Parts: sequence; structure tokens; C-alpha cells
Amino acid sequence: MATIDYALLAEYAHVDAAGLLTVVGASFDRVRAANPGSGQQLFVALRVLLDSSEESADFQINVRPPSGQYAIGFTGQTVPNAEALPVDGKIAVVITVGVMVPLPEAGRYSVAVSLGDDDRRELPFIVEHVAPGGV
Repeated sequence: MATIDYALLAEYAHVDAAGLLTVVGASFDRVRAANPGSGQQLFVALRVLLDSSEESADFQINVRPPSGQYAIGFTGQTVPNAEALPVDGKIAVVITVGVMVPLPEAGRYSVAVSLGDDDRRELPFIVEHVAPGGV
């Protein structure tokens, strides 16, 4: 059964053709926004471990603000690199997803990453609205 090995938020994340992950500004827990209604580009990076008998796994990413006034959702499928080799019976697949998140209000935002109903991670962060120039 596929499992999430890790999931993190970042300012930027990219996976190259060899499956190597580059991450900038990872694991933040706060965003300071100068204007209510502004937005923030976020990246979710995750590594999924597939059993060597699995060909793929479906994943979901959902973003919600404190009031729940909107939801941004993505679904996708992990597909291992053709050259991936199993390690201890598992094949690792690294994925990045970028999303522009509207920040209409201050408070706790949530990014949920899941593989069906079996494995779920929550990546929360706080949005603070500050006066322009005070970021």
C-alpha cells in the first residue's frame, strides 16, 4: 500500500528528470501579507512510497482558509520514473505542486495532502496581515 514518506510546504519546489528534489524556503508556518485579499505562491513537495508491486497511487491536495470560504483542490497520480529501483521493497516517487493561494483573511490555513482515505497529512500555516512596508 502506498504511503506518504514526507510532505512539506515551500516557497519553491521542483523535481528534475532524475527525480531529485530542489526546495527553497521549506517548512514555513507563517505568511505575512501586506494586504487582505493578496495571494501567496506556495509549493507542496511530497514523497510517496509505493510497494514494488504498485504501478501508481492517486493523491489529493486541498487548501482551505480559516473561514472555509473557498477550497482549492488538486488530484493527481504518482507514477514512478522508469529507472526507479525498489529499496527495501518500496519505490519512491517525488512530486511537487504549485498553487497561488488567495489570502483574504488572517488566521490558520490548512493544506491537506492525502492518498485516498488511507494516509493523510495536514500542513497548517498562519497568515498575518501587516501594514504595507511592515512585512
